[in-house]
Amino acid sequence: MIQQENIHRYLNGRMTPEERQLFEQEMAADKKLAEAVDLQRDMAHFFKTHEPELEQQLGDLGDQYFGQHKKVASLKFWGWLIPILLIALLAIKWLCTSSEPALEETPPPKEIATEPVQLEPADDQGPAVTPDPPPAEPSTPVQEETKNDAPAPEKPVVQDRPIASIDETAFNVNPVMESLLSERVRHSTVTRIISPSPDTVFKSQTAIPFLLKGQTSAKPPFELLIYSNRMSDFDNDRPVLKKVLTGAKDNNAHRFQFKANLTLNDGLYYWMLRSENSGELLHVSKFRKKKN
Repeated sequence: MIQQENIHRYLNGRMTPEERQLFEQEMAADKKLAEAVDLQRDMAHFFKTHEPELEQQLGDLGDQYFGQHKKVASLKFWGWLIPILLIALLAIKWLCTSSEPALEETPPPKEIATEPVQLEPADDQGPAVTPDPPPAEPSTPVQEETKNDAPAPEKPVVQDRPIASIDETAFNVNPVMESLLSERVRHSTVTRIISPSPDTVFKSQTAIPFLLKGQTSAKPPFELLIYSNRMSDFDNDRPVLKKVLTGAKDNNAHRFQFKANLTLNDGLYYWMLRSENSGELLHVSKFRKKKN
């Protein structure tokens, strides 16, 4: 579009000497630009020299046509026909001189293929994907047929019981905890445990009723810790239960109690009671949990 304006300014002599020199250098380097300048120069010269002849020819044709149709000819008809012919002549002249800009004014078709137009099919595809669930329906009957054909689901149920009974490592003793158990007198405090009894065996298919009850000359609060028999759990201080207990003063001692239903796997467990403030170990014991 800028080059077209420069061509009009060049042909009409509206450029400064410096602009004219630069534009002629561009024409020397750009063959298409030079051809466009020559084409517009020739078209302008043609219309300038032949415009009177074209107007005369159009007038003669009009006289011949309307001479044969006198009934149709009238002053009103001539009044709008001549301007139309002149407009057509000027339109032809303008189209010839501005053929290149017309090609540059074609971005509207590009704007039609914009992203918003492409988003509409994407929205339509959303609900179209929803019919995917129907293919899942035949899959459910296939699973039911496999269940009816072979009693495979019964195998996992049978495996659960032998695995628990075969896992004998869950009942191995922990040497460190056993060493603490052998130390009957550990400190100056006196602690008496009423429940549970040492080496208690809880037989239950689900949770076990754990009741800790006793008294001590140590001051509360107290900390109850239950560990599995694994050395890693004790070394990394990963108890299966950690509970803070308060105590009720009774003369020179403090009574404490904890009751809960514990869900534990079969195995050997150690529990200890210690002072939360000083960390002093007050008591250590153990129990087992078995299904049978």
